[in-house]
Amino acid sequence: MHLRRANLLLAQGRYADAEGFFRQALAEDADDPQILGRFSLCLGCLGKNKEGLDALERAMLRTPDVAQLHAQKALLLADEQQFDDAKKSAQDALRLDPDLALGYAASAEVSAGQHEWKEAENQARQAIEREPGNMLAQNVLSHALLMQGKEVENDTILAARLAEDAENPYTHCNVGRAALRRGDARVAQEHFETALSLDPTIDEAREGLLDAFRLRSSLYRGFLAFSFFVARFSNGGRLMLVFGFLLGYHLLYRMFAHIAPMLGLGLALCYFLFVLWSFVGRGLGTLIVLTDRSARNALKPNELREGILGGGSLAAGFCIAVVGIASANLNLALFGGALAGCSLPLAALFRNLHPKGGLIYPAIAAIAVVGTLVLFVEVLAPEWFHPMVTALAPIVVALTIAVTSWFVNLGVWFESR
Repeated sequence: MHLRRANLLLAQGRYADAEGFFRQALAEDADDPQILGRFSLCLGCLGKNKEGLDALERAMLRTPDVAQLHAQKALLLADEQQFDDAKKSAQDALRLDPDLALGYAASAEVSAGQHEWKEAENQARQAIEREPGNMLAQNVLSHALLMQGKEVENDTILAARLAEDAENPYTHCNVGRAALRRGDARVAQEHFETALSLDPTIDEAREGLLDAFRLRSSLYRGFLAFSFFVARFSNGGRLMLVFGFLLGYHLLYRMFAHIAPMLGLGLALCYFLFVLWSFVGRGLGTLIVLTDRSARNALKPNELREGILGGGSLAAGFCIAVVGIASANLNLALFGGALAGCSLPLAALFRNLHPKGGLIYPAIAAIAVVGTLVLFVEVLAPEWFHPMVTALAPIVVALTIAVTSWFVNLGVWFESR
């Protein structure tokens, strides 16, 4: 009875309610692979990936040759950014059942996570060929087509899907995403609002709606266009792009550092924005959203704080640094650069979900803020601090930025919201 009730709630999208009934069913039979498999699916929908993987492992001990379980495991691992293990699980699923639509959909999701867009497109088409209504495969196909610049084909497919089922919230999300890509904020907003009216639990639609609000700013339109451009590259291609800019930056910096130190500082600030823009840009976009009363209501508390503190420090710091460079005031330029740099540890602080990260990232942000305050005092009252202290302050802030970027990229106690 508990399992039937849990499955019904799962089908209705009431995942939190379904979780309770699955737990009651497991209390009666803790090792039933069918219950564990469905329970894992429910946990994945709730974002409890680690617990979901635990349940799957227990199910696979009893039934190691069930392809569906391997496909589910691939999806959970992909959501955890463990793409190598996810790819192996997807391959195991297709080895056990070469016609499993979920296996191809999981493979497509893994390829999309690795920015292998052509492969993701092919695998999504294979899944849809076997199961035309597979929503995961349809979503991945739409994303893969967009990332390859096949916008006309994607629009045609989405128009056909809307004609078949205008009440599907995920189709409206995909249409909204395509509109974002074109820079059409009005159409994007309409479709994301429709998706949320059909299913208020879809976080992708809420985030898309916020992006539609942010898109009203020409600055954010540039950021989004840049993000789409970079996302088209594979992981290896993006690495080469970053290394290319790094080499160019070092050559220019060495050229100007002695001739025009202020220009060298400006180049360093621009390179910081290029490398870390995808992480700190959202806070700036959220700051823009705060100017719209209706848009503010869509923000979560952490997003609000990220916009005010993270976006605010980036915008104010960049402007102050530009003024300092233009006026040849080194102390002012250093303070502005440090204030802009604080946006990275602040973004990591507000965006992190990892429980242990609640200790390390606030500490890093606090160190960055203290270093920035020292530089601020240096602008107003240079005699307050010993020259050694003020000389160390920008180095300390730079180290907090470097440590944060390393920790975030390596996943050290960090899980992005």
